[in-house]
Amino acid sequence: MEYMNTETNAGKESYPNKACSNETGKQDNKCDFTELSVVIPSFNGSSVIEKTCMETIAVLDRITDKWEILITDDGSTDNTWEKIKLLNNMDKRIKGIHLSKNSGQQEATYYGLLYSEGGKVITMDDDLQHDPNYIPQMFGFGDGGSSPDSKIPGDGGCFIVFASSRNIYSITRSLGSLIHDLFFFLFFSKPFGVKITSFRLLSRDLLQKIITLKRDFIYISAIALRLKPRIYTLQTDAAMITNSRYTLFKLLRLFFLLVVHYTLPDSLYFSIIKLVKNSRKLKKRKTPELLTVGEGKISVSETIPVNLSERVKD
Repeated sequence: MEYMNTETNAGKESYPNKACSNETGKQDNKCDFTELSVVIPSFNGSSVIEKTCMETIAVLDRITDKWEILITDDGSTDNTWEKIKLLNNMDKRIKGIHLSKNSGQQEATYYGLLYSEGGKVITMDDDLQHDPNYIPQMFGFGDGGSSPDSKIPGDGGCFIVFASSRNIYSITRSLGSLIHDLFFFLFFSKPFGVKITSFRLLSRDLLQKIITLKRDFIYISAIALRLKPRIYTLQTDAAMITNSRYTLFKLLRLFFLLVVHYTLPDSLYFSIIKLVKNSRKLKKRKTPELLTVGEGKISVSETIPVNLSERVKD
């Protein structure tokens, strides 16, 4: 896995809301914390990622200049990673994470979240199915803003914003949405008016807790709602969606995996996982390595083990 961040020294952890200082100990105004991170997982997205970035940047610049975009190349077989490096050369606030093999949207998103530094973090798709023009409204929640649907006042702290549209789904996709909503309603008491989507904003407080609750099977929204955050919703314009990558079997399998990984008590969950791994003689999953690309270089400058606990220390 490669991580491209030309503004951060290799091996050095950095976090939002911390004033940077120079060698004399004085605060350096050029190193203000990142206000907003946008995490975009991409698989074979070379044809769309540049347009998505340009339209997203146009919106971000209206909010703040203290933003970053993290694009996770999820083991693409096209030239997505080359496009990400070109974008990084254009603007150093565009950063890349390169996974050596395809891991799926959820895990690709997770790595983007793991290395994000923003006080607030938005996740969205790479093909403009999620309209970046709604980012300013999402960004306003939690700072005194309120949900237009639930009228819940903002409180800062631990919260999540879901932006959903009145989509026209295929039969398979509609069934998937029903199974998805049923899971969150049964096990997380999800309100009827809340639609769980991958176009969402996470507060830094919630994100730091999410990192500590990682499971073998990653599902960002399930981890988030297990923490019982304040929930906001934002209704966006309709978008036509005609197909789904999920078959009925995959949908039922997803439901089963969510139940096993996110509803069982921790003691029972880890006991079952240990038993399954031992019975199948599975090798312990190795911690991925973070490969930092230095400024102006394509070659790896340093290899750093990823330590989840280090990402949540103050």
